[in-house]
Amino acid sequence: LRLALNDAAGTDALLGVIQDIDSEGTVITLESGRRIGDSWKVKVDAFFVTDSSEEDAVHSLRDDDNVRMELIYYF
Repeated sequence: LRLALNDAAGTDALLGVIQDIDSEGTVITLESGRRIGDSWKVKVDAFFVTDSSEEDAVHSLRDDDNVRMELIYYF
């Protein structure tokens, strides 16, 4: 799912969900960003693995959940 608000701040978001149809493994990703004023931008990236069993292809990523936030200054 991609959302682009087409506003002056350039707000956008990208959400992805991958579901293994043979088991319960689910991967969720989120990327979002927005400009703040003329020189700043904030970005958020997230990655989560849920409901994985040992048979799932994503089981090895079960401990790699993370959220990253960046505050970027342009000059």
